[in-house]
Amino acid sequence: MRYLGTSCPSAKVVMAVVAVLLVAVAAAAERPGTWAAKADLPNGLYVSASAEVNGIIYTLGGALRTEAVDTVLAYDPVTDVWSEKAPMPTARLGAAAAVVDNRVYVFGGSLHVEQDSVISAVEMYDPATDSWEGRSDMPTAFWGSAAVAVDGLIYVIGGGTGSVYGDYNAFGTVQVYDPTADSWDTAADMPTARCTVGASVMNGMIFAAGGAEEYRASRALEVYLPDTDEWIIGADMPRNRDWHTTAAIDGKLYALGGLAWGGGIELKIIPEIDVYHPQSNLWHTTGRMPEQRFGLGAAVVDDTVFLVGGAERLDLWGGTDHLDTYDPDLHTVWTEVAAHFSGAHGSHWRTDVCAANLNSEVANVDLVLHTETSTIRQSHTIPPSAQKAFHDVVGELGINGKGLLQITSDQALKVAGRTFNNGGDGTFGQFCHFETRDDGFFKGDHDVFLIGLRQEEGLFRTNLIFANTGIRKAALYVTLYRCSGDGLGTFIVKLDPGQIEQRLEVFANEGASPNVGWGFARVMVADGAGIRISASVIDSRTNDATTIVAQR
Repeated sequence: MRYLGTSCPSAKVVMAVVAVLLVAVAAAAERPGTWAAKADLPNGLYVSASAEVNGIIYTLGGALRTEAVDTVLAYDPVTDVWSEKAPMPTARLGAAAAVVDNRVYVFGGSLHVEQDSVISAVEMYDPATDSWEGRSDMPTAFWGSAAVAVDGLIYVIGGGTGSVYGDYNAFGTVQVYDPTADSWDTAADMPTARCTVGASVMNGMIFAAGGAEEYRASRALEVYLPDTDEWIIGADMPRNRDWHTTAAIDGKLYALGGLAWGGGIELKIIPEIDVYHPQSNLWHTTGRMPEQRFGLGAAVVDDTVFLVGGAERLDLWGGTDHLDTYDPDLHTVWTEVAAHFSGAHGSHWRTDVCAANLNSEVANVDLVLHTETSTIRQSHTIPPSAQKAFHDVVGELGINGKGLLQITSDQALKVAGRTFNNGGDGTFGQFCHFETRDDGFFKGDHDVFLIGLRQEEGLFRTNLIFANTGIRKAALYVTLYRCSGDGLGTFIVKLDPGQIEQRLEVFANEGASPNVGWGFARVMVADGAGIRISASVIDSRTNDATTIVAQR
């Protein structure tokens, strides 16, 4: 066993020399990537195994409620369609899967969430013939192992015995399977005994992150070198994770989903995404998932992570049917209102946007305007170290109206904008806030306030703006108040992904108080992610508008 940063001449990649046992976690957050919702699974599954063969993603077994299933589902990212395949000979949950020569090998698992029913069966699936074949059993039966393939061998790492949801034992055992010979061998044990570990391969090395130690979720990161049969100790993860998944993209390791628990830690599902950089032996936090999940599957296709199923509730008895994609290298920012239309009191609203590409490569940029009736997309390029201005951006897109403006780029951009009333005597305007989905509000944010609102007939009016930059439906409860704290009523806002809703003169139309004077609003987010909430306080005499941004 060695520590990351010590001499490692046999490794296939040279890691930077850092302090022994370096466990620092960088404070700065990376810019989050881009999420999308894909076709739902036919059934809600959790603790399934996942594998990818020739661009097709396979989900194998798992649990519908408490019992294992033999279901095999295949997803085609090109057509966004699921299909059912030949079932596994052995139903199982919490199994491990790996691919060699375009064949999927499934290892171990359990028959039931609450019972001690670990199995040793190994089965091979051939997608070309949609058929299964039994192989030699595991020498030691486990559920919650990780399986990865390196140079034609499959390393089955760690695992548990006992009950998946109850009393269990965790092991650091590494069993090595040779698919050609259908035979087993052993390798050096993991330094930290764990089950439900997340494992990925980078540069011929196996990165084993997190999992469950005895009676707590783990932060351990340990790296296995197959050439020398030894383990290196890496920097601890920023947070304890169990029943999570990992993915390797562009030489970085991403940890997504999972549970934190044990050792005085409150049981919770983890929303944050952490990324590990082997060359610096550092972890960063890079955004959060739109939905909190554990026991989820994952596969990588074209540097995009596909996250399959998982459980959204801590009681473990229900899996989700959701399939989401995460592209860490695609950057998206939003502003909730971009406009080209004529409004109240003779106003004429327009939006200008500037995007700066301060990188060394050309930025490929998409402008996407989500309106009530359509989605309009326009592509642009911005040279390195240059800025591009989009004057009257909604008008340039051919729209007379307003919508939620999304800007997506393969380079991180600096973006600013202004929505203004284009009157005959000049312009009066307000700043456009361009932010990521992560900057919005999420389910469970029950104390979101809009302060300093105003409604007086002929003098001031307040409009509220709600926008959903998430990937699924959102629901909000909005309550209006006088300055005294007396309530003026509550209304509900429901938003589809990419939808904007503007409630005009809310104190008059929703609170029956056209002359309330000053007031405020409280919003409770009942469902959704990436919800943008703001108010526009407008001087009705000049149509000069001020943006009020919601705050916790």
